[in-house]
Amino acid sequence: MIPRQANGKPRVQQRIAAFGMPNLPCLHGSISIGAFLSGVGGCGLPLDMRGSKGKRSMSIARMALLALVVGAAGSTSRADERGPTHFACDFSAGYSWTYEAGKFRSEPPKDLAFEIGNIDLDKQSATLILDGKSANTLKIVRALNANTFLEVVNEGFLNLTTIYDRDSATGTYPAVHSRHFGLFGQPMFAQYAGTCTAKP
Repeated sequence: MIPRQANGKPRVQQRIAAFGMPNLPCLHGSISIGAFLSGVGGCGLPLDMRGSKGKRSMSIARMALLALVVGAAGSTSRADERGPTHFACDFSAGYSWTYEAGKFRSEPPKDLAFEIGNIDLDKQSATLILDGKSANTLKIVRALNANTFLEVVNEGFLNLTTIYDRDSATGTYPAVHSRHFGLFGQPMFAQYAGTCTAKP
């Protein structure tokens, strides 16, 4: 049974129509991909054909074509959702920790602000900007509904900034920033919570 919407069209045909998929060529004309996947006759022949072998062949063909269509739709969606290429981030909440005399001690850190520009998700690279100047190259690790920007500092320690999807209520992007550092073999680290704003 093909699932249908209120207008009577199969959902797969509506999904395909939204992406402007072309018709398939036939000996006597053409048939839409949606009709082919839905088992609707075309090209002067019924798509169920006659006999069990014919039905199995058409089922396999439909499944293969559906996989191609879904892949194309996903590619289009990802291309449209690449997001901003420049962020201004501000972090005003969080804690920093130091390790002394066998114990971790925490205290509120100072406010932190920086920008991330030249974001290229395909190349997985970006630029850290401090006081309007390029400060370091960042590596991007892509996640579901978020991107993490990884900075390796000179001493080999790491700074990480994860920017999540835009909050429709505020128009900003929730973000978390973590700094992993050490001094004379003693741990020093901090974690901030804040927001980022897209810049043109």
